[in-house]
Amino acid sequence: RHSFLLIFIAINLLIYFKNTNPKPSRFVNLIASASFGIYLIHTHPITLTFVFRQILNLPGYYNNGNMFYLQNIVYVIDLFAVCVVIDLIRQYALELPLTKLFTKLFGKIHKNSYTGKKCT
Repeated sequence: RHSFLLIFIAINLLIYFKNTNPKPSRFVNLIASASFGIYLIHTHPITLTFVFRQILNLPGYYNNGNMFYLQNIVYVIDLFAVCVVIDLIRQYALELPLTKLFTKLFGKIHKNSYTGKKCT
């Protein structure tokens, strides 16, 4: 069922990436911070019905021949980019101000029960 070549390639890729030491990337971390939001947005029922069926008309493209694959790749990239923008707006407009507010409100109240000192 599994070919020897696939297992060989998988093991070699694992060994190669195990021995590398990648540098942190601000861009990759920014996109990664939005990945859960991307998942939630594009699996929401409104997105599935409204965006995929009405705006993109994906069922109508199944009989479009060779352009079907190209259109799907473009749609995936476009939807990913739109979801990244939506989630980054959510992070900067809601998450950061609310985190600062809750830190001010509850950071002063929360103390370590053993030492009595404020937790940081």
